[in-house]
Amino acid sequence: MAYSLITKDDLLKKVELPSENTELSSALNSGGDKAKWFYDPKKFDWPMKQQIVIKSSAGVISDLKRGYSARPRKSTSDSATYDIGRQSVKFEATGKTSDDVSAATMTRMQELGSAYIFKRAIEDNQEYKKPQDIMDDDDAMKELNRIWKTIGKLDEVDEEWIESFHKQQQALIREIGKPKFTEFNREGGFMQYITEKVKEFGISSKDNWDPADVWLIEDEDKARTLIDKVLSRGS
Repeated sequence: MAYSLITKDDLLKKVELPSENTELSSALNSGGDKAKWFYDPKKFDWPMKQQIVIKSSAGVISDLKRGYSARPRKSTSDSATYDIGRQSVKFEATGKTSDDVSAATMTRMQELGSAYIFKRAIEDNQEYKKPQDIMDDDDAMKELNRIWKTIGKLDEVDEEWIESFHKQQQALIREIGKPKFTEFNREGGFMQYITEKVKEFGISSKDNWDPADVWLIEDEDKARTLIDKVLSRGS
């Protein structure tokens, strides 16, 4: 994983020299109170000989360039490089961020990610005791990043969502343990089946009948047979 979400306060904790901490704080504050910052944990050790890159949305970087009083050593349309004490820092615009994704698309991404992590935790017996365990799981990160790229057109899943997936997985295991489930899907499979079934009752969307984001079915064939049997009684 390259760039991870980090709070302004956590960034500042990495800078021990008071004068440099003050200057970095001033730069970050210029990006606005709602700015989200991304950094590469493997390439951040203040101070270091190589340049440090901190990313945010294009709008935040534009605000920083206008509001930060220091003169940039180098400036382009989507970045600005400053000497903050001993350290060269490049503030650079990311591509598309989660803020640019519609609520419906973000919900779809989150639900698909949740279903996959549930599958890894239960069917694959891959319990994640902390968020870092997900980040260390190459298969999990490959799939989460695939969802974020193909659906949200984002570079990669950010740490904020990984923390959320970890908490969901922990809560699920506390509630149900590790029974055997045959399917983990947010789309297709049983979800498509139940969507078509509720249409028979004039319900256009399964969400209008049951707001559950993810369903876990222990025996899908048995569940379908039982539902079909119950519904056929009224025909």
